[in-house]
Amino acid sequence: MIPKKDTSGTVNSRILKYRYYHSVKADFEMSINRVDFGVDFQYTSNMINIDKIFGEELIPGIPSTVILPGLNEYRAKHDKGYYVINIRGAFDITEKMKIGLIVKNLLNKEYATRPGLIEAPRSLAIQYALSL
Repeated sequence: MIPKKDTSGTVNSRILKYRYYHSVKADFEMSINRVDFGVDFQYTSNMINIDKIFGEELIPGIPSTVILPGLNEYRAKHDKGYYVINIRGAFDITEKMKIGLIVKNLLNKEYATRPGLIEAPRSLAIQYALSL
């Protein structure tokens, strides 16, 4: 029988790769007369097991052969998980017209949902809806 090779580089092999211990999502919305307001919150703990090949040299001794340079340093610095807050508001101008404001990543957090995939910084969108 061929021994199984550890490709995660972690001591806890019971956790599946690219999974989190904890994940919490909450969404609240309130409407008063013609005004709507909402907030959503997402917390995700640190991703424990990933393929260690992303952060190591493919050719030993040649640093330029790393698939994702800086990944190990980034993961060490951001090892507590992340939380993101998004808010939205809308105003009914008339029965058929509505204008809204959406702010994603309100606190402008730097976070990665997968190794090497840094998510977008704060963004602001204005939305206009017309019902016919």
